[in-house]
Parts: sequence; structure tokens; C-alpha cells
Amino acid sequence: MAAIVNTLPLFFVACAIALSLGFSCAEAESDGFSVELIHCDSPKSPFFNSSETHTERLSKAFARSLRHVNHFSKSLFSTKIPESMVIPDHDTLTFGSTAGLPVSFPKLIFGCGHNNAGTFKERATGIVGLGGGSVSLIPQLGAGVVSTPITSQALYPVFYYLTLEAISVGNKRIENTKPISGEGNIAIDSGTTFTVLPSRLYSEIESEILKNVAAKRVPDPTGTLSLCYQYTPALRYPTLTAHFTNADVKLSPNNVFLLMNDQVVCLALGPTDKVPIFGNIVQIGFLVGYDIQKKTVSFMPIDCSKA
Repeated sequence: MAAIVNTLPLFFVACAIALSLGFSCAEAESDGFSVELIHCDSPKSPFFNSSETHTERLSKAFARSLRHVNHFSKSLFSTKIPESMVIPDHDTLTFGSTAGLPVSFPKLIFGCGHNNAGTFKERATGIVGLGGGSVSLIPQLGAGVVSTPITSQALYPVFYYLTLEAISVGNKRIENTKPISGEGNIAIDSGTTFTVLPSRLYSEIESEILKNVAAKRVPDPTGTLSLCYQYTPALRYPTLTAHFTNADVKLSPNNVFLLMNDQVVCLALGPTDKVPIFGNIVQIGFLVGYDIQKKTVSFMPIDCSKA
């Protein structure tokens, strides 16, 4: 059992690239240019809705996660850049590296999205597109970069899939059985907030958590999540482990439970009868590496505050 840390930020990234950008300013430098990027939930954004509460934004984030599942359609996955997107000239982007030296990538495409969504705090600057599309950051970085999927599906080629064999709640292993068992049975998406699981699997996980959490059950203030408790710092939660093929990913309470406000904490998972998605909350606190050559993805626990 472990305690949940009293933090609300969901998923912070250094820059927003590909399909979800908002520009704030740009200034010339001797070796290129720099841009400050803002997200739609920032008060600086022209799309910011100051009348929305944090709870309302969480509710919309969960609804968007479900829409990602419900809108899997051939018509949505064109390889062409939408005509409505503003794409500037190619330019060189420079990133820091674990070796301590900057690494530059020339001729990267980036643009400004006008239909951005998320529950980001002021510290966040947007979303990095890591999908399989042609303007995602991943295919633009080149063959020398450790990158992306385990499995792909011909019907939805822009998504990457993992094979989820089971999920353990404490020592109780719950198998991911038919009809959604088999290779490539869950999409991994850094742009989807909540994780949605097959309905039967989710139901068994929720039942097992109910057996292991001794706390008062309360309704979700957003009306969207199923399992919520009255929050106190003394709350303890069972450890959840996602069992992928040859990889067991041990999730922290912050990956699984979300503080809706200072009084309510909810299980940040949901059920679906369509395509399951491994979202970005469960990826917090991990260094996630994609290797295009070997078609593998790896997870390494990391203290992001020290990265």
C-alpha cells in the first residue's frame, strides 16, 4: 500500500510540437530562433475560458479520452496535413540530452493548432505529438533516435499498440481475457489523458480496489469517474501493475488515482467496449523509450523533478 502525493498536474512537457501548438512569441537569435509556447488552459491563451472550474476541465478531459476511443474511424486517419492547419517553413529545433550536450534536428515541421484541448497547468507548455503520423515528432527525428511502437494495426496506422496481458491489484493478478486478448490489444497515446480499459477488466479491477481501500466512498464531483473516495493524507492504496509482454510496469498511486479537489480522489481509469488506450496519467514518472528499429517500447521509473 502507498500514499498518494497531493499534486494535481497531469502531464508536463518541454514543448508543443506537431498538431497541438500555440505560439506566444518568437525572438531572433544568432543561431536560430526561440518560441514560447502556451496551452489552451493558460490565461494567456486566446481560447482560455475563465468561467470554467478545474473540476469542469477534468470532466472535459475524461470526455475527450472517451471520444478518442469512440472516434476510431478510417476517415479520421488521413496522411495528408489538414488544409486548415498553418504550417510555417521547416526549421531546426534543439533539445537537451542526457549526455549534457544539445542535439539539433534540422527541417522539422511544426504548426499552430486551433482546436487544442487539455487540463494543463500554467507550467505546462503543450503536447509533444508522438504518434505515427507524418508530422509527429517521432518520424521527423530520424533513424538515429530511440523511438516508438511495439505493434501497429493496418486499420489505424497512426496509433501504436502494446499487448496488455493482465493487471495486478496488489498480489491479485487479473487476466486480460478474450475477446480483447492477443497481440496489440491496447493503444498507447501520450495525448490521451485518462486510461480506458476493456469493460470486464475494468470492472474486476474496481472490485478488487474496493476490497483493499478502507475509506469512505463518495461521488465524483465531475460525474464522470466511477470510483471515488473522501481524500485524506492518510489514505493508502494498493499497487497496480500493468503486465505487458516481457514488461511489468509498476504504477504509483499518482498514476492511478487523481485528486479532483482537496476532498475527493478518484480512480483515474475508465471502461470501454471499443479500443482501450494507455493514456498519459499512467505514464507520469516514467522515462518512456521507443525503438523504431526493434519495434519495442520501454518504461523506466524516473524522478522527473531531477531530470
